[in-house]
Amino acid sequence: MFLSMAQVKEDSFSNQKKLIETAINKSDELLKIYPIDSLISSQKITISELQAQLFVEKAIRVHYSYMIYGFGRMKDSLAFLHYTEEVLNCYNIAYEKATCIGKPEILYKRFAFLKEQVYLYRQKLNSELTDLYKKDLEALKTMAYVPEKDGYGAGAFIVRGMETWLGAEFSVFSSLTDSKRLEITCNDTLYHTNQDRDFHLYNMLTFSYSRAISSNQNDFSLSLIEFYSPLVIIPAKLGVLYNADLNSTSFYYRPTVGIGYKSWSLTYSYNLMFSKEARDWAEKHLITLRFSSPFTNHRYKTK
Repeated sequence: MFLSMAQVKEDSFSNQKKLIETAINKSDELLKIYPIDSLISSQKITISELQAQLFVEKAIRVHYSYMIYGFGRMKDSLAFLHYTEEVLNCYNIAYEKATCIGKPEILYKRFAFLKEQVYLYRQKLNSELTDLYKKDLEALKTMAYVPEKDGYGAGAFIVRGMETWLGAEFSVFSSLTDSKRLEITCNDTLYHTNQDRDFHLYNMLTFSYSRAISSNQNDFSLSLIEFYSPLVIIPAKLGVLYNADLNSTSFYYRPTVGIGYKSWSLTYSYNLMFSKEARDWAEKHLITLRFSSPFTNHRYKTK
C-alpha cells in the first residue's frame, strides 16, 4: 500500500523532531553543545521549521555556556564580541528559516538576549549591537509588544471611605514588566504567540500624600514595598493622619489587598490606628482607585 505524500511528510517531520529532542537531551545531560552541532553538520534536519528550532536551541546553550564557564572572559571586549556574535548568528539563521508564525517568538528571544547584554555590559556594546537592540525593540512594538519600565515611579489616586480623598505618590523604585504575547499577520490571518500577557508592577519606598475633599484632614504615608499586578498586596504601609479641625494627629498601619491590571488598581484597605482617640474620627475602611507607573527607565539605557 502506497503512503500519501501528507503521511510521508508527517513521518519525516516526526522523525526529524525526535532527532532534535535526542540531541537536546544529550546536550543537556553532558552540558556540552557538540550533540547539537553534530546534528546540524549531519544535515539530517531538512525541514526549515525544525532547522530554526535547532539553531534556537544552540543559541540558548551557547549563551548558557558562556555565562557559566566564560564569565571571567567577559572583561575582554574581544571575547565578549565573539560570544555575542556567535549567539546572534544562531538567532539570525533561526529567524531566516522560521515560518511566518514562528518569527515573532525568535525575534523576541534575540531581543531578550540583547536586552540582557545591555543591562550587564552596556559599556562594551558597540554601535552595531546597540542599533540591533533598538531595531528589534521597534520591530516588536509593531507586533503589540509592550516593553518594561524600570526606574522612578509616580501615581495618583482617589480614595473613598467616610469621605472622599485625592492624593499623589512618588516611588524611589518602580518596575513594570513587559508583555510577551505578540501578534503577527500571515496570509491575511492574525496569529498570537502562546506567551503570556501578564503585567507585574511593584514599587519600593513609596511616599504618599492625600487630602480629604470636604474636611481639613491630611494623610502622609510611607510604604516599603507594594505589589500591584495582577494581585495587589501592600504589606508594610505606615502613615500619619492629621485632623486640623480637631488638632489631632495619629499614626496608623494600613494593610491593603486588591486587584490590578498594568498601571491601574482597585484596592481595599483597613486603617489600624495607634491612638485610641483617633479611632473615633479616623477612616477605617477605604476603597482606592489608583494609577501608578514608572516614568523613567534606568535599567536598559544603552548609554
